[in-house]
Amino acid sequence: MIRKWMITGTGLISMALMLCACAPSGWAAPQEKPAYTMAEYNAYNAAAGEKNPEQRVKLLDDFVAKFPSSTLLPFAYRVYYKTYDELKNYPKTIQYADKLLALGDKLDAGAKLEALYIRTLAFNNSFNEKAPDAKEQATRARQTALEGLQVLAQVPKPEGVTDAQFEENKKVPTVLFNYTAGYAALQLKDFKGAIDSFKAALAGDPPARSPTSGWESPTCKWTRPSTWTASGRWRAR
Repeated sequence: MIRKWMITGTGLISMALMLCACAPSGWAAPQEKPAYTMAEYNAYNAAAGEKNPEQRVKLLDDFVAKFPSSTLLPFAYRVYYKTYDELKNYPKTIQYADKLLALGDKLDAGAKLEALYIRTLAFNNSFNEKAPDAKEQATRARQTALEGLQVLAQVPKPEGVTDAQFEENKKVPTVLFNYTAGYAALQLKDFKGAIDSFKAALAGDPPARSPTSGWESPTCKWTRPSTWTASGRWRAR
């Protein structure tokens, strides 16, 4: 079954989900001193660097409780959703992906694409058609999948990558987003929308591996906040 194929093999999503060497957009320019204290920075780093996922969540909770307005919160949200994905707590994965996505234009394309991708995976791994809020979940999942397709279409090709490589890298997320949009539309009884999205997924010529395995793009990475040179933002390098 296509749904089973789409959701098998879920694990930590590689940072290679970012397809481009995107310039930061919407975040404040670097300042002489960062917009966070050393205490915030150290607390965040302690949480992000913790190897045990359960303990990592506790440290993140402590960080958020102690610094509820920190400019490092977006970084913490990302660690949260990766950690909850590792723990297979998909509702929490969705919750923190949504917190990050709520920042809107403050995210660059790579950061937004990763959050949309991992949220879509979490929906596929956790959706229950009989849940009381199934309609609301499906509505949001469809919106997320369609937004993922839009962001994917806007991502520029990074330097050093051929057109063929770039298009190949886009196949996995394209199939995932189209499939999820179709499945969610089916739950909402939008049968035309479901058919259109399923056709687009089938036309995507997905590779043999599951889309949950991510895809490779070594040219773009999420940068940890610098001690004194950045004010808590994403940038590619």
